[in-house]
Amino acid sequence: MKLPQGIKKIYDYKDGLARVLLDNDEWAFMDTYGKLLEGRYKNAESFSEGFAAVQTHDGKYAFIKKEGKLEEGQYEYANSFSEGFAAVRLKGGKCAFLNKEGRLIEVEYGVVRSFSEGFAAVQVKEGKFPAITVSYAFIDNHGNLQDGRYAQVLDYHEGFAAVQTKNKKWAFIDKEGKLQDSVYENVGNYNEGFAPVQLSDGKWAFIDKNGKLQEGRYEDAHGFHNGFASVKMENKGWVYIDKQGKIQEGRFEQIENYSEGFAAVKLDDFTWGFIDEIGKLQDGRFKFVEDYKDGFANVKLEDEHMTSVDSDGNLCLSDNEWKEYLSEKHYMYKYIPFHKFNDEEFMSNINKILKEKFVERVNKVDNHTDLKTETKYIQQIMQMIEEKNMKVKEQLENYFNKMKEEREKDLKVEKNNFLNQIDKFFAEQE
Repeated sequence: MKLPQGIKKIYDYKDGLARVLLDNDEWAFMDTYGKLLEGRYKNAESFSEGFAAVQTHDGKYAFIKKEGKLEEGQYEYANSFSEGFAAVRLKGGKCAFLNKEGRLIEVEYGVVRSFSEGFAAVQVKEGKFPAITVSYAFIDNHGNLQDGRYAQVLDYHEGFAAVQTKNKKWAFIDKEGKLQDSVYENVGNYNEGFAPVQLSDGKWAFIDKNGKLQEGRYEDAHGFHNGFASVKMENKGWVYIDKQGKIQEGRFEQIENYSEGFAAVKLDDFTWGFIDEIGKLQDGRFKFVEDYKDGFANVKLEDEHMTSVDSDGNLCLSDNEWKEYLSEKHYMYKYIPFHKFNDEEFMSNINKILKEKFVERVNKVDNHTDLKTETKYIQQIMQMIEEKNMKVKEQLENYFNKMKEEREKDLKVEKNNFLNQIDKFFAEQE
């Protein structure tokens, strides 16, 4: 079982198509049979509500449907479809919303965001020069503008939106635009029923949807994900708590915000790693890291070499770099990317290098004590190689099982659509 050649990374299937990054750093889409659609793009977003926003090589943005054909209309920028509309920027800087029929609804706002829970944030300019005021407000999906005007806003999450008032304090509004009484120095979005808020004394806490403060007080706090939130404890560094405030295992000097399911964590003065959304620490250890973006994160290795890791923690090095590293650092075998295992020539060369190095190490031994040490080391590396190969095999099986499920789902949908056409046809004959 092999992935198609020339593919660096495969993202989740949506609407029966997966966004893929090619070896030449172009973007494309692949169906559940492993066939690439014709289009190649400078950038691409995953399908959302039947459309995908793509950036063509001339820098313009457009949309494609499942067939891969570019829809009419090009834009200076385009967000993905959300709740039936996509926010786009037209030539000349004017903003608009695009519906699924291709109709543009131009709006008199300087900035528009995507719809979230029935509302979109917009930038409003009011008054006449030189007394023009710039603020943010919300419109509903009928274009009605809410009354409130704010210095800044966050999108609606779980029925509430965080807004910054003119006195620079933050509060929450509900979907009727009603402002809650309590104000805070800073806030985060509601997630899983709770929102982090900064109190007047500088401490952070969590509030529920009734605005009730929970007991814990922290130096800093991030929102809940999968039942846990990262918080900074005085003199204890960063930890995770559950919704009852119970502290979980694991202490970190620093935790960055989550990006694409991972957070960068500082383990000591010189070492960084990544944790997933349940707080599990990934294998990689680096001198410097950046947030994940489009499935990859830039990292600095011990020798100051800058490269990137994918979402499985695999290093993205050139073939020659891999050969050079594995000649001296055999443990790095476990960081070989998933797609590299489909390159028979590459893997054959890597295995040849490792075998030669192991034989060389054993042949240099001239006493029983050193032989015992070398044997233990080599056996540990071989066990690590075996575990990595088992993990890759499992990934391949999961990938092809997922493809099979998507194909079966697509077939069922197509059959049902055609059966509906048959019913409609004969109903019209009566």
